[in-house]
Amino acid sequence: MCPNNTGSERRGQSGRAGAKNESGTEHARSSSLMRRLIILGIFFVVPLLLLTVMVHDMLRENLCVRKMSRIGRHVKEYRARNNRLPGRETLQEFEYGGKKLSLKGVDYDTRQILDESGPDTVLAHAPTSRLRFLPRGYAVLYLNGAVELVSAHVLDNKLKERERFYKSAISE
Repeated sequence: MCPNNTGSERRGQSGRAGAKNESGTEHARSSSLMRRLIILGIFFVVPLLLLTVMVHDMLRENLCVRKMSRIGRHVKEYRARNNRLPGRETLQEFEYGGKKLSLKGVDYDTRQILDESGPDTVLAHAPTSRLRFLPRGYAVLYLNGAVELVSAHVLDNKLKERERFYKSAISE
């Protein structure tokens, strides 16, 4: 036979079970709160990191355009003084506006440029983005000194156009 439990014993046992139940509920609440905080942290931190990377890339793009503009002004001045474009060796390092500039990272090539080349002929170009997940853009310096940001596809078309013009001009 089972021993007979008194009412007070039963209350004590159920009180202890209730305490365990309350702490389990409390643990579930704090665990749920932690999950929510982690998810919110991810939703705020990841976009913030992406925004930081994008702003950095925009600043780099702006710096690249300014550098190309300075190179363009220097090339125009050189061309006005010497009636020809400067060679790459002339532009390896030069001072413009009190600042030293170089062609490091810039593809500057005058071999396919003739006297009769149009002002929108590509003279130099440089990538503006170093990040793999962002579309790669290029700062392009034209023969007239203008600088433009273009996509890789547009740059490729302009370089092909320059090559076609050069080949047709030298074959005549």
